[in-house]
Amino acid sequence: MMKFENWVNETFDSPSLNQVFSHHSSHQNQLKKLQKALHMADSLLGRETVLEIAPGRFSDFGDSVLFVTSQRLLIIKNSFQSGHSVSLNLDSLETARLSYQPLAGHTLSLGSGTHRFTRIPADFANSLRKALFEEQKTFSRIFQAD
Repeated sequence: MMKFENWVNETFDSPSLNQVFSHHSSHQNQLKKLQKALHMADSLLGRETVLEIAPGRFSDFGDSVLFVTSQRLLIIKNSFQSGHSVSLNLDSLETARLSYQPLAGHTLSLGSGTHRFTRIPADFANSLRKALFEEQKTFSRIFQAD
């Protein structure tokens, strides 16, 4: 459940979300426009570690935020309406591709291309690419250990 005090103070219960949000301090005005998604995610994350966030557009959700966590990819629409989130297991990362397309900007394609997250700002693309690569290596190690 979202806390009004967190909303006012622009903080989160998740220490890792606070850290990633602070890391993007030069883009906080852009992220503040997506406050609803950030605070909804904070209430859904539990003990997951947030590795990276990226604003963008997800299918018919419109403005959304993608969260790369230690356990999943979470995409949340910038809304308080229920049912506007998508959670993908880490195995989705095996086929994840981050590419650049003129006019659309950076696009993250997951799986068979049915999950597309577009218009990722260029400044977020490199850190997102790094987080996805690190999670792919972690997933591969876990999968190979089974």
